[in-house]
Amino acid sequence: MPLPLLLVALYLLAVGLVGSAAARGTCRGTDPGARRDYVLGGARSGPLLLFATLAATNFSAFTVFGLSGAGYRIGWAYYPAIGFGTGLMAAAFLFLGIPLRRLSARRGYLTPADFLRDRYGSPALAKAFSLCLAAVTVPYLAAQAVAGGRMISILTGIPYPAASLLLVAVTALYTCRGGFRAVAATDALQLAVLAAGAAAAFAAVLGMADGSAAARLLASSPAHLSRDGAGAGVGLDRLLGLWLLWFLADPLFPQMFQRFYAARDDESLHRAAILYPLICGILFFLTVGVGVAGAALLPGLPPAESEQVFPRLAAIRAEPLAGALFALAAVSALMSTLDSQLLSLSSMIVQDFAPSGARSRRTDAALVAALALLAWIASLSPPDLILDALTGIAFPAYAVLAPPVWAGVYGRRANARGAAAALALGLALVVLESAGRLTFGPVPPAAVNLAAQALVLAAFGRADGRREPPAPRTGILPRFRPGWLAALAATAALGTVAWEYGVPPVLVGGVPRWVWLSAASCGLLALLIACWKPEPPA
Repeated sequence: MPLPLLLVALYLLAVGLVGSAAARGTCRGTDPGARRDYVLGGARSGPLLLFATLAATNFSAFTVFGLSGAGYRIGWAYYPAIGFGTGLMAAAFLFLGIPLRRLSARRGYLTPADFLRDRYGSPALAKAFSLCLAAVTVPYLAAQAVAGGRMISILTGIPYPAASLLLVAVTALYTCRGGFRAVAATDALQLAVLAAGAAAAFAAVLGMADGSAAARLLASSPAHLSRDGAGAGVGLDRLLGLWLLWFLADPLFPQMFQRFYAARDDESLHRAAILYPLICGILFFLTVGVGVAGAALLPGLPPAESEQVFPRLAAIRAEPLAGALFALAAVSALMSTLDSQLLSLSSMIVQDFAPSGARSRRTDAALVAALALLAWIASLSPPDLILDALTGIAFPAYAVLAPPVWAGVYGRRANARGAAAALALGLALVVLESAGRLTFGPVPPAAVNLAAQALVLAAFGRADGRREPPAPRTGILPRFRPGWLAALAATAALGTVAWEYGVPPVLVGGVPRWVWLSAASCGLLALLIACWKPEPPA
């Protein structure tokens, strides 16, 4: 049996076995408690499992191929944007995740819309919010099936339709049987495979370069080593815009949102937040570094082919094992996202749109299977342009769904009309911006959208609104001391390494000095989060 086919077979078998083993602990009853166990694992996830599932479900194939392609085209300049920028989202685990976890424990939330329904007292707003959330998530199901099927087909030679079916079927099988418990357990395995594949690829390119990658780039393309970056680069305005976009958008992924509910307690979420910047700093260093080294070893690839730089290098340099592991890392990242999205979307459809009598664990499982089947059918003849357009606006759309949630958590007034108006305005702005009808010069669109929505929420809040939410406020909101917030701002300033713009790179161990500073800022962020102690709820 060829090595890639053997690796894929062993990997899928391992995932299936882990998922089946975890499924044995899932409640099999028909009562609401059994359904909560199926969707959220009974809200008993400890820190390590919670960290693994938060990280794995947020890391997609973009982590493997997208970031190596960005490193190839832009250079190390993309690392502060993605490494510290994604790690910064761990602060949202504290600011947003802990209040939502506390409310969910008291009020029994299952889906993101449950919070909106409870806080704003508007079933119509909750349904509209859930519909928007599903609309920007559904295309990803087909995108995961397409990318995963193509990857397995390339690795093994299996025809693409069968490869896509194999990926979707294995994922749907353990998700249907075990719900959140199976998804979280396989996430831990998939995160390990992702990290191993990235490390193997990084070690392989170091061996190929034999210590000469930086010297080659200094001679041929020093911009790849500069803080500004090659091509369009990553200026400070773009960097801050990406940070804001990811901080707003990522927690609104329905699968991420529900993991806040799934935490066993505040301390579990707090410890997961400590680990999150560390995995971002390390993993993204590896994948961006693969692309930067690839730019030295295999220059001249067109932008559309830059994401395939490592598979091409592995083929040229006869590194089949490293190439197969790198591709398998992408497959694991795809599956860890696909299973979470299947479970979250099925629970949203049942909880937010089905009659109360039809809400059961079996209905959730049936919808997981139906959504998986639809994803596979769509993957057989994917409408590339439509998928590209939808996924291209998905991140900004997630970001504009965030302000009503943040306002619901921290606002003293809950005005459903204001939340609906802010939601409608934000989505309209995203559509106009994606169509090129609105531009704001150097000001990031995410900042403009947030400011506009905040003004709408404030205007409606002053006009009228219920002054207290339905749930007790006491003990819900964590306290943030001014000194801690100032330290967070200082750490973020360090993470930009802005003073290195326009400065010739100084190499330390073949890597620009400012890259090491950016990596260190991820460690400082983790330390800062560790120093914050959540107060027990009242």
